[in-house]
Amino acid sequence: MKYLPRSSDGFTAVELLVTIMIAAMFTITLYQLLISVNNVSSTARNKATASDIAYSNLRKYASASSTPTWFTCSGASGASNTNDVTINPNAAGSTLMSGALTPNSSALPGPISYSVQALAIYGCSGANLNKPIRVESSVTYGPQHTVIKHTTLVGY
Repeated sequence: MKYLPRSSDGFTAVELLVTIMIAAMFTITLYQLLISVNNVSSTARNKATASDIAYSNLRKYASASSTPTWFTCSGASGASNTNDVTINPNAAGSTLMSGALTPNSSALPGPISYSVQALAIYGCSGANLNKPIRVESSVTYGPQHTVIKHTTLVGY
């Protein structure tokens, strides 16, 4: 009995199965990488958009060309003073602007809110009269309530 030499042409079923499995794992890995890159890109785009809104709101009040007329120091004493840190260390500041935006108008995930606060961090009287005030603009967006803030000092 004569045996014929085994031909090396073609693939065996096992080789084909191993090749398909390796290709499937490679494809799944690439797909997961694509999803991860897309999520990072979306997060960066949202942060940039919120930052633009916050900075734009801040610039409405933080102009170096003039003394602000939109800020008045509170004359109240103790905890009822809302914008003088030397009188009330827990003062939140005067709200200059606040509101909500729709997700369609801002390209951010909702809910979206914004505010601009002014606070006399050096106080409003005595030696601290006419010292700079802090103006802080913040935008809060998305289901995780991500907050983006811009802050500057403005001459008063």
